[in-house]
Amino acid sequence: MRALRTIVLGCGLLLAGPALAQEQDVKKLIVGKWETSQKVGDKDIKVVVEFAKDGKAVVTVRDISISGTYQVKDAGKVEVALNLKDGPSKGIYEVKVTADMLELKDTKDGKVDKFRRAK
Repeated sequence: MRALRTIVLGCGLLLAGPALAQEQDVKKLIVGKWETSQKVGDKDIKVVVEFAKDGKAVVTVRDISISGTYQVKDAGKVEVALNLKDGPSKGIYEVKVTADMLELKDTKDGKVDKFRRAK
């Protein structure tokens, strides 16, 4: 019985290993400044998102900055909480990140925003 328990526990750790490694990669790669532009009407608006190592986040649209926090969750998701005038606003996003590309997919409406690492 003890041997069976050890085998089951070992298999569980083997399956959890890649998920934990992926979460650690996201935590490392997401840190930095990311930028994109979005078309609103006939104007392109620059959006910059900065994720700090300490869990703080800043979103800048044109010359307006909104501060907040972020937390990398399991299964490749990140929770972002911004401090808006009307009160806090939270969102959960599916994350795909590489050294120079960040993709955030809103889990509520499926909207995808693609960012490039700022130079």
